[in-house]
Amino acid sequence: MFKDQQVKMIWCAKGGNNSNTIFEFLDYEAIKKNPKILCGYSDITSITNIISAKTGLVTFSGTNFKTIATDETDYSLQEILKRFVEASLELGKENDEYKTIKEGQAQGQLIGGNLNLIHSLVSGKYKIDFKDKILFIEDLGFESSPAMVSHFLAHMKQNGVFDQIKGMWIRKLPT
Repeated sequence: MFKDQQVKMIWCAKGGNNSNTIFEFLDYEAIKKNPKILCGYSDITSITNIISAKTGLVTFSGTNFKTIATDETDYSLQEILKRFVEASLELGKENDEYKTIKEGQAQGQLIGGNLNLIHSLVSGKYKIDFKDKILFIEDLGFESSPAMVSHFLAHMKQNGVFDQIKGMWIRKLPT
């Protein structure tokens, strides 16, 4: 789809817990030469992060098509329309609640996503650069038990991720 000039946006239909197994099959040079909007969340974030790291392209964390088709409300649809049709950068709805754990300001590239897969990008052949970035972590409650979340975060801590980042944004997706 990246090489097809008719395609303007790649909007992922759904994720896959093993999406990090395709890294070696991606043609990063072709992707870099044919930039497109690439949007997905949850398991897709391993792909968006590695493409951004290998090509320097901006990718988008946003709802997958399946989520819109199966949501009980039109919230996800309205959010995606807001971004890609109206070009709005407004975050959520006016009455959405956010909890600040530690006050402060940080500026940097937003990276991260699904904790279950992002923790595997801390080391190894497909390690991504966390230095001076804002780390976004999301996890579906049914995907990772508290013990697994603790394991993933400990792995990231032991590899110095939290010493490198400028800030962090954590989101628990509704189940």
